[in-house]
Amino acid sequence: MKYLKDLELSKDLTMEIYEKLITELQTQKIENFKSWLYVIVKNHCLMYLRKEKKKQADLEEFEKNSVDLMENQMDWHPFNDRQEGIQRMILQDCLKKLSEEQKVSINMFYLDRKTYEDISLFMKIEVKSVKSFLQNGRRNLKICLERKMKRMTTI
Repeated sequence: MKYLKDLELSKDLTMEIYEKLITELQTQKIENFKSWLYVIVKNHCLMYLRKEKKKQADLEEFEKNSVDLMENQMDWHPFNDRQEGIQRMILQDCLKKLSEEQKVSINMFYLDRKTYEDISLFMKIEVKSVKSFLQNGRRNLKICLERKMKRMTTI
């Protein structure tokens, strides 16, 4: 409770710590159990809080990037069927230029509405890698789309 300030979360982490203790007690020689237990609990809680803080930062960055991507898409709003068809062709062409991992990640995340975890399981990679492929893929798409749109406006 001292670190988490949430009763239910504290109960959940207590169960995790009990599970961890079972394995730790078998592998370590403990001279002062009370101090050792305190350190284990404290470290477990701090690691949990650090992970949550990282998740929150990742979520905020994703939301920021999503807003940037959506703002770019506003420039692409179709005024007629012909423009929509041209824009779709440009987008498909830019998607072809992405690496396979970026292409799969973007298609699964945006078109299939899959989570990072679903994509990581499908691709057999870590969630961090999925986030990286999505971020790099979005950036590469943005660059490609901007170049092609610039060429179209100069023609």
